[in-house]
Amino acid sequence: MNKIDLQNRSAVITGGAQGIGLAIAERLLMSGASVSLWDRDETLVKKTANTLASKGNVEYVVMDVTNLFNQVVRGPGFEPPPTHQHLQRISSVA
Repeated sequence: MNKIDLQNRSAVITGGAQGIGLAIAERLLMSGASVSLWDRDETLVKKTANTLASKGNVEYVVMDVTNLFNQVVRGPGFEPPPTHQHLQRISSVA
């Protein structure tokens, strides 16, 4: 398997507690990166982080990133502008 040098690099991996996210975390750790696992399943992300800790620097954050853009970029209380009526008609036809 090819290995790239990721020493002194960090990665945030959403959905990192299992599946593809876990596989990515393992690969990055093998290449020397530090990883931060973000997942909404607190029990699973803690368990995964503890399991991976022997392979490198691992942190975890319990987070649901579903609405991350609205929470972080737009801020609390943000209301999107109303959709133009013409666009509403187009989307209802599609």
